Amino acid sequence: MTLITFLQLTIFTAYVLFIYNRYGVLTSISTSTYRLEGNERWYFMLFLWSIGLLNLFQGMGGYGVFASASFIFTGMTIDFREKLTKEVHNIATAGTIIFTYIGLWVLYGIWFPSVLLPIAMLFIYKRKDFIWWLEIIAMILGIAGYIAR
Repeated sequence: MTLITFLQLTIFTAYVLFIYNRYGVLTSISTSTYRLEGNERWYFMLFLWSIGLLNLFQGMGGYGVFASASFIFTGMTIDFREKLTKEVHNIATAGTIIFTYIGLWVLYGIWFPSVLLPIAMLFIYKRKDFIWWLEIIAMILGIAGYIAR
């Protein structure tokens, strides 16, 4: 595992555990922005910006640039319940997953995240916290793809 991948995994795990310890499982990781108050609301943005900026150094070419930009746009949408912001948030979140997974497949022949995510979705799709687990599984699979390179 590279240092960059380790840092991304550490930041992701630290943020999710911080939110989980404070609030439990939420409807999504993004929902944490509405639970945090004051200056803590910026934690969500810093969390995603850190992962996104590190992602630029993952050796994913243009796919990595678009995935990084998607992480950063997702982090910018702290008030994602607003109509336009919600659209940007949802598109950016999907873009992060799509660009990462396609990049892993095209550049490195690593296809298992693209196959395992839909399978995992079949097991969790009826849960009220579906998005929370989808985000966690998607990130873990992306990190696993980076490790597998």
